[in-house]
Amino acid sequence: MIHIAVCALPAQAAVEARVGKLEAPEDKPLFEPRLVAGKTGILVVVREAPVKTASSFLPQTYEAPVHIGLLDLATLRPVWQKCDVKLKQVPRDNVRWSVTASRAGDSVDVIFCQLWSVGTLPAYMQIGRKGQNSPYTAQRYTPRVGVGQELSSGQFQSFSAAPSPSGILATAGDNRGRLWITRTTKADEWTKWRVLGVGSYPQLVNHDGVSAALFSLNQEHIVLANIMNARLQNAGSRSVAPASVPFCVTASRKDGACLVHLAGAIPHIVVSAPGLEKWSDNHIIKLETNIDRPAHIAATLSSGRVVFVIGTEAGELYAGRIPAKKIAEIPRLHGATSASAGGAVQHIDYGSVLGEDSPAALQARNKAIISLLTTKDASAVPLLLKHLDKKHDLVLRQNAIRALGAIGDARALPELFRLLDAPLGGNIADEGENEAILRRYTVLALQDIGHASAIPILRKIAESPKEYQSVRDLAKNAVEELQARK
Repeated sequence: MIHIAVCALPAQAAVEARVGKLEAPEDKPLFEPRLVAGKTGILVVVREAPVKTASSFLPQTYEAPVHIGLLDLATLRPVWQKCDVKLKQVPRDNVRWSVTASRAGDSVDVIFCQLWSVGTLPAYMQIGRKGQNSPYTAQRYTPRVGVGQELSSGQFQSFSAAPSPSGILATAGDNRGRLWITRTTKADEWTKWRVLGVGSYPQLVNHDGVSAALFSLNQEHIVLANIMNARLQNAGSRSVAPASVPFCVTASRKDGACLVHLAGAIPHIVVSAPGLEKWSDNHIIKLETNIDRPAHIAATLSSGRVVFVIGTEAGELYAGRIPAKKIAEIPRLHGATSASAGGAVQHIDYGSVLGEDSPAALQARNKAIISLLTTKDASAVPLLLKHLDKKHDLVLRQNAIRALGAIGDARALPELFRLLDAPLGGNIADEGENEAILRRYTVLALQDIGHASAIPILRKIAESPKEYQSVRDLAKNAVEELQARK
């Protein structure tokens, strides 16, 4: 039994949530749980202890069989599926792996990313895909930082990957406190790894189908960096919460964000939006548990619930969830607030900051626009519409579109329609172009505004063969949602 107490609410009694021990296939010890949310449930992905295999090339080669189970949300019991995935480990304890997913109709393809090497030899990076009814397939490549410059996995402490419209993003933290990042350009091509910033234990989260958020540990604080995933540019970072390793971040466009970490022997679950300037005790749910020697924790958001799995040093797994009523007020991931040191919301004079003749710098303008994602001040709509002009910085334009969607004012519709009606000037095969990024945000804004008049143009976009595929996919989802609201 796990007892859940919501901090800063002493008048409320602790809430109890049942936690069940997951039955492992053949009672085998299972380690390093990962969770992947799908349309029909949640997939729990775990590995066995590595076993030595015969190799004519290396004397000490290990493989760790993987198990995938569909976790029933009502009972929190897994239905284990047949799986032919084996993680490579050379040597035994030198493997970095990450799990993400891509949608394939109503099913989910689980994508495995692995990074390993022996000593100072060049690292291998392997990307594999396991479909619900298809065998595991994988491709391998040697990660590089330049011509003739290869990386060794001995440099890396951690590794994470996530899907994006422009391909799979991968990031790693090295033993010198630097964060590296790369992405696919095509199914079998990767960009060169490059240093993005300072930190360790990075985790990538793609929350809205457009941009990615990178969380990392820096001096015992979780730091959020917003990644322009196509260009791998850091759009600014901020400290969002004190935490420790191991930690897990999960997010979705509908359900917000959740950060989970193990503080000593007591798991802590922190529920909030990373856009917040300051996390408060109101967003912290503390789990007091008697689970012996917890070593790994994973979490995901589903239908307003935080579902988590804790793995122990002995290879036992425990699953639980936080009641929906306790997280009904989770701020959305794209929410933000302008807070003073004391936590009070500051009033922003949007006219003086965002006005045509305002001397405000780019950073000040962007901060004001970001605050509108939370304040939703409709009086700023005319100012936001002016920031859609091509003379403004790309980040300002995309955040102005996001803010218009958050405010939900129909006055924005004609200008958003105009953006989508404009002739395409780029290469629709390049999902990383600025034009593709803005069009994705525009479709999401129309979906957020929720006006039925947007259905014809969204349907046109979804059916157009001369459109970026990611924009078509988002438009199709938007049409389905808007039609369901009728």
